[in-house]
Amino acid sequence: TNINELENTIHAAANIPEIHNGDIIITNARHYDALCRAHTDLCHVRESLSNNLSGDLIAEDLHSVISDLADITGGAISSQETLNNIFKNFCIGK
Repeated sequence: TNINELENTIHAAANIPEIHNGDIIITNARHYDALCRAHTDLCHVRESLSNNLSGDLIAEDLHSVISDLADITGGAISSQETLNNIFKNFCIGK
């Protein structure tokens, strides 16, 4: 039908990817930017862990991730809160 053709033409012109049920859509450009930065910083953390870099360097990247996410939530997460969560939810030093 003409409506389907029009929809397809608009999607093609706007270069809109097909959206499926369950897909995550970020509509706020500032949030998208913060999530992209957090992803990049998390990739640095994984890389640093794989290369057995110093915990201090890894902590800096983790701090960057927390800061990126705080840009979305509006509240910074303290180092103590992070440590409490790690020790509460992960088996460390046992």
